[in-house]
Amino acid sequence: NLRATGLYPEGWTDAPVALFNSGNIRASVKKIDEQLTMGDILNVLPYKNELVKVHVPGIAIMEFLEWSVYNLKHTDVYLSGNFIQHAGLR
Repeated sequence: NLRATGLYPEGWTDAPVALFNSGNIRASVKKIDEQLTMGDILNVLPYKNELVKVHVPGIAIMEFLEWSVYNLKHTDVYLSGNFIQHAGLR
């Protein structure tokens, strides 16, 4: 959820929820005590995605989240890009 959280600034916003398709995440960052570099970020997120803001009813967000895990099984070792990263949901 780090990517989605980065879309969700500290403090008040008129866009209280951020959603991000995990299919765009192409690698992991394994650094613990090292500084993150721009190369690390571009390795993880190589696509030039755009940030958009839309008004969506809560029921549509719930249906979207349910769709994202619809085919997910506890035995899956490879998760599809359908799984949604999110921030701001409670």
